[in-house]
Amino acid sequence: MAHVLSSHTDYINRFGLYRWVLRECIRANPMFVISAALLAYGVLQLNVEIDPQIGKEGGVLASLALLHVYEVAILLVASVILKRRHGGGRDLHGLMIVAELFLSGSFLALDEQIAITPTLGILLALIAMALAFGKLWIYSRLPGIFLPRRYRLCIIAIIVGHGISPLLGDPRLAFAFGKPALQGIGWMAGWLSILPLLWLIWSEHVDPVPLKITSRSGPDEVEEPSDPMETRWCGVWALVVTLGTSMVHLMAADWVFDRPGESRLAYPALCVLATAVVLMRWQRRKRLGFWTTSLLVAQVFVLQLLWGERASPDGLWNWELPFSVAMQVWLACVIGYVVLARATGVSAFYLGLLSPGIAPVWAWASHSRGRIPHFKALLSSAMGFLFLMLGMLVSLYREQLLRWIDPVRVNVSGVESSTVPPMPPDADERVY
Repeated sequence: MAHVLSSHTDYINRFGLYRWVLRECIRANPMFVISAALLAYGVLQLNVEIDPQIGKEGGVLASLALLHVYEVAILLVASVILKRRHGGGRDLHGLMIVAELFLSGSFLALDEQIAITPTLGILLALIAMALAFGKLWIYSRLPGIFLPRRYRLCIIAIIVGHGISPLLGDPRLAFAFGKPALQGIGWMAGWLSILPLLWLIWSEHVDPVPLKITSRSGPDEVEEPSDPMETRWCGVWALVVTLGTSMVHLMAADWVFDRPGESRLAYPALCVLATAVVLMRWQRRKRLGFWTTSLLVAQVFVLQLLWGERASPDGLWNWELPFSVAMQVWLACVIGYVVLARATGVSAFYLGLLSPGIAPVWAWASHSRGRIPHFKALLSSAMGFLFLMLGMLVSLYREQLLRWIDPVRVNVSGVESSTVPPMPPDADERVY
């Protein structure tokens, strides 16, 4: 049975502030976080002293071995604690965060090894990925941790997808395809690995995995888990930490292999995450709010801006073009709108595909207007005719549009009433 703590105010008044701090340290147990900080400093200091540059792979292998030994030690500590007592508890929250940080962050140490000896580095990366899958499986089997197979697959997919960028660091590949193309491929593999999150959101809504109901006092007494480690929050935070460290891994790989820094390569991943947020909000409320609509509209403007600035119809068709930022955001938006339409069953989301369809036309027009005589005058005149036709359609279907924007509400008595007070009749509709 868990110890019942007295209130913070009563404890401080009775025993003082310093003893309360000691009690909270025992309750939350910051020793795990302190241990991780000391180990991280030790690895950094080892890299500084050994100087793991080209030709000095001993420092890289030593750091990698130290990180994996520490990961195994974390797993053993968690196993001992959770096997000997029931449930996770607040004191283990820090340990599990540290475990996830080192599980995905340890791949950073492999980048230098791949740069020194590509064959050995790739082999070690494959072994590390297999070990990560095994460690997640062991964690999921421990009592007090709820980590279903769906979440583990998404975590592994993110780690593998973001680990492809350093595998493309071979100088022969850079000579054949160019560093910008390889950089685009690496970032594209990264945001494609986030797409399983959309499948996870949909599957958890349609067929959620039941939580582990644990017995407390007897066979007839059960209790819903209250600790976040025994709920879906365990998998959610594991995904968040994995995604954060994996994005750092992509940036570190670009730095190790001397690729030009480009922050816009993160835009496709942001588009996928925005699609995930919209899908979750729709599943909860069955409608779009202000912020979710703003996320969709922002993607439209970003896509048009990127195509207007970066995509050139006169550019050379090399390996860099299909993996440019504009093309990747274009593909991410197409996938996002199709997934939203399929997952929600609302065909209106297909209208978002107009934005990817307009983007190439916009790019062609913006780059070709200098060769078209009187381009601005012709465009303005064409837009004038277009808005004239739109005005005619609005006037013809005015009542239908008003009913769609301001639908009537049926009250309890069955009488239809408007959602807002009726507006006074227009001047042209008054009866004299």
